[in-house]
Amino acid sequence: MSDLHPDHKKRFLRRVFLALVLCAALSSAARAEERWVPLGPAGGGNVSLLAQGTSDPGRLYAVTEPRGFFASHDGGRTWRSIRGGGWNGGLIAHLAVAPSDPDFVLAATSGDAPFYQIWRSTDGGATWAAAVRPPEGEGESRPTADLTFDPTDSTTAFAATDRGIFRTLDGGATWNCWALPNVGTAAIAREPGAAGTWFASGVDLLDFHPAI
Repeated sequence: MSDLHPDHKKRFLRRVFLALVLCAALSSAARAEERWVPLGPAGGGNVSLLAQGTSDPGRLYAVTEPRGFFASHDGGRTWRSIRGGGWNGGLIAHLAVAPSDPDFVLAATSGDAPFYQIWRSTDGGATWAAAVRPPEGEGESRPTADLTFDPTDSTTAFAATDRGIFRTLDGGATWNCWALPNVGTAAIAREPGAAGTWFASGVDLLDFHPAI
């Protein structure tokens, strides 16, 4: 290397340094992959949904097939089955955990009357109460395709349905159509740092074209 021009030496060293950084990153990625371990819940069946309490990252909820519901308070190391009272045992399609309270959970289900329902629990799933007025339209309850809390207000949540986006202002007790009544919405998302900016995917029911 002593015969190299100084500028060439610098470029060579930069290439070597970049190669070392890349190798280190690949090595770290390999080590991270090796750290994946099965955590359960044991005997619960296939896990179909997983939700985390953002205010308490160790709090996890898991839905298993066909009708299991489990909770963990230690990041998934141990799980306990929850057979919460008041719930009709319908199939859980979606879960949402309040951003400020990991015990406050909303669950969208199908089965029994009304066939599509939203349930709420304020004690980590021990007891559940059905929405007094779930998302409705055309005289019947609507299926929920996505469910999310307002990130700054745990009394406000949003449900994407086949007849628009519904909103609750009372923690899930009552729901009213809030936006896109003519769009069958499949997913909703709010832009971080921009409270008034939302994204929704779905199908325009007036002309059946995919919309976003």
